[in-house]
Amino acid sequence: MKPLLALFVATAVALSTSGTALANEAGWVHRFRQNVRLGSQVIAGASAAGAQHLTQRFVAGSQVLWVATATGAAHVRDYGAIGAEAVWSVMPSRDQVRDAVIAAGVVAVTTGGATYLCTVVGGATLGPLGAAAGGLICATVGQAGGRAAVQYTYDRFDVPLNPTALTVGSFIGGAAGMMAGSVAAADTLRQLTISRYASFSEYAKDARRLSELTARPYAPEFYRQRGFHLDHLVPLKCGWQWGWAAAEMAAVRNLQFLPAGVNLTLGAKGC
Repeated sequence: MKPLLALFVATAVALSTSGTALANEAGWVHRFRQNVRLGSQVIAGASAAGAQHLTQRFVAGSQVLWVATATGAAHVRDYGAIGAEAVWSVMPSRDQVRDAVIAAGVVAVTTGGATYLCTVVGGATLGPLGAAAGGLICATVGQAGGRAAVQYTYDRFDVPLNPTALTVGSFIGGAAGMMAGSVAAADTLRQLTISRYASFSEYAKDARRLSELTARPYAPEFYRQRGFHLDHLVPLKCGWQWGWAAAEMAAVRNLQFLPAGVNLTLGAKGC
């Protein structure tokens, strides 16, 4: 009897203990759920507040950026208008362009003609220095004369002449005329130089003589005995065709020493 009573008491105690444990576990699960629900509400509230704050900041930043962009565009537009007005204000008028073109044309003709004439005369009588000096002096005189002619013509027909346009046109015309006159005079002097020779053989003989005189200080006197020839980079026949003076063909920059075999192998070079 006593064993059955003991078993009944042990069973009752076990059931009581299990019920208490289950009750405690159920209470812990309930509190956990409440904490999770409360945490979720806190997180949701914080997220909503953060999103609202971020939206407000983004809207404020967009407004500031829009205002700054609009202000910058207005400044660019204003400065562009000011710059365009400044450029337009310094652009020459139609009358100024006309005066400058007329002055340039007249001065180019007078300067070019004077440069050509004095360069040819000076070169034919006094040589290269005379050509250079005569061309420079007459170019200055021709430029001044052309400018005076333009001024006189405008005054004669009672037409206003812009001083700035006259100065610009005189400068451009003087430079162009001096260059054209110098080139033409140099070509004429070359033709005059070539015309002194009756034939190519006389021209070549004089060029070789001058070349020997030029090359002698730069090489031993016995360079021919050692098998070297004096060669012209620009062939003599080309100088004759192009109107180059014999002295130009004998310049140091146009001379070179070659072994006789090499020079003979090269033969006559074309122009």
